[in-house]
Amino acid sequence: MRKDEPHDAAATLAWWPAVALTDSPGSLFPVSALRTALIEAVLGGLADDVERAHKWGKGEPSLGDIRTDVVKLLDWYIERKPDHAAGLFGEILLVARTRLDLPPQKVASLLRRSFHLDSAMDGDTIDALLGMALPPSAKSPREH
Repeated sequence: MRKDEPHDAAATLAWWPAVALTDSPGSLFPVSALRTALIEAVLGGLADDVERAHKWGKGEPSLGDIRTDVVKLLDWYIERKPDHAAGLFGEILLVARTRLDLPPQKVASLLRRSFHLDSAMDGDTIDALLGMALPPSAKSPREH
């Protein structure tokens, strides 16, 4: 198995619900299916970073950027369901904290960096979105 195969599979699994999803009541996949796939795609990358840190004996993991295709799907989802952004990011932060012991500020910083690198949204929109959607525990002291 190639190193990138799990990531490619996760991206493919996340893509098809997005393609099939519409805003109509008779959608093939419910919005919750896409939301779950996106959360798991982000957490999968975080878990890889944590595992790599443990393997190499590092104290704290270095978090690599979220894959471009996952950021694009997050964009797509947020454009259609902006009122769900806080819940989506909140669950990512909560599960990263409870399952992977990653501080919310560190994960929020990764989200911000990844969105600035690969999102179709402009920087001011990203900052405003994350400023509103991230919980206080995820903000740096200068953002409070």
